Amino acid sequence: MKTDFKNLSIVIPCFNEEEVLHSTYTELKNIINVISNINKHQFVFVNNGSTDKTLDVLISLKENDNNIKILDLRNNYGYQGSITAGLYNSDYEMIISIDADLQDDPGKIQEMINHYYDGFEMVLGVRKNRSVDSFFKRFFTLSFYNFLSILGVKTVYNHGDFRLLSNNLVEDLKTYNEKNRYLRGIILKLDNKYKCVY
Repeated sequence: MKTDFKNLSIVIPCFNEEEVLHSTYTELKNIINVISNINKHQFVFVNNGSTDKTLDVLISLKENDNNIKILDLRNNYGYQGSITAGLYNSDYEMIISIDADLQDDPGKIQEMINHYYDGFEMVLGVRKNRSVDSFFKRFFTLSFYNFLSILGVKTVYNHGDFRLLSNNLVEDLKTYNEKNRYLRGIILKLDNKYKCVY
């Protein structure tokens, strides 16, 4: 074990994801296996009240990989709630959250880790474009960001919930008591120094 390298948790919120979990896990595992500047890793899968066989698939994956941790939420606590649960129950110094459908590019994980070692405790994944989204989704996304800007909410355009946070920032996040939280806005209050990957 190289003592100068840190450990990595990857949080994956899941709601009715049984069809993609095997491929998602395999792709993430393949990426993690070739990253040389981490020690241990774990996958924190958060089952957010799924009504399909998501939990069964996760249990079968865990049987073959001790690096998997499963949080089984009794009810659906919303997307932001499931990410928060995963962040709060991660065990390692670097914590990355990513959607189970891998719409964000997991190949950027290495770049995120490199920025962490360069001194950035927050690294945001930003989509270069939304060409795969429908016109209406792009329109409403742009309108939403414009609305937040009018309200004075600090945001990073086209940043979803693909990000790296240090465990120190997650500890700071625990001091925010909002019930219906908008993580993309709150995290920018934690640190004004961050890096973006595209």
